[in-house]
Amino acid sequence: MSARNPNPAILEPTTLGSSAPVLALVRDGVSLPVLARALAACEPKPRAVLVRGPVPLDWLDAIMAADAEVWLVLRQVPNESLRAWLRASRERVRVMLAVMPGSAPVGEWLARIDTLQGDGLRVQVSLEPLIHGKTDTRAVLGELLAGLAERGLRQVSMGYLALDQPTEDWVLRTQGEDAGLLLAQYREGPMGQIPGRGAVRLLPRNRRQRCYAGLHALAAEHGLQLCISPLANPDFDRPRNSAPPANRQSLSDAYLAGGLPRRLEALL
Repeated sequence: MSARNPNPAILEPTTLGSSAPVLALVRDGVSLPVLARALAACEPKPRAVLVRGPVPLDWLDAIMAADAEVWLVLRQVPNESLRAWLRASRERVRVMLAVMPGSAPVGEWLARIDTLQGDGLRVQVSLEPLIHGKTDTRAVLGELLAGLAERGLRQVSMGYLALDQPTEDWVLRTQGEDAGLLLAQYREGPMGQIPGRGAVRLLPRNRRQRCYAGLHALAAEHGLQLCISPLANPDFDRPRNSAPPANRQSLSDAYLAGGLPRRLEALL
């Protein structure tokens, strides 16, 4: 397993952008002056900067000063000073609550969403990392998806675990007897690059396609549209409005091959 990139870029374009990219912020060893210079030098100018919180408020101010939105990824309700900043800046901030299914009771995750929505923030939810065969099941996700729909969400992002050495160590440390089987699923998977992490190993592409097809159907049962996380699937990226390569199975193909109803094909 490859180690983390020892010299990461300060800002790395992600697959979330269009003509003006969304940028992922890499915090390790970066000072505020260096961040400000990097933002000023970006071409084209970013329309948003994706930040994994918590992060110092002066960093967020620097992003706003560069005329970009802040897309803040959180796993917890922020402290009161950050909440106050978010409330004051809500027109130019989006909050993504990154939920790791199975890591806490569903009610705790839903309560965090309630708190953020109560602050008047635009809240999106990402269910990741999913562990194939363990946390991507109806039993684990059903109540959570129902709760998201009840809170007015109309879409949810999902992404599978990507392996680098620290993540592999986490699997071995936390997943008990299942760890070996979970890691074996990645043996034939491709390598990819994720901003801020460098090289990672992904689940085999065809397996992810089949899994996401099933997750599309499960989300649709609750009136939710599934957005596949581009950060967790860098090999799925392709220019907008272009057809998939002829030698690659589309999500729609995988969905129909699983014997699921054609009337749901439009979801893909």
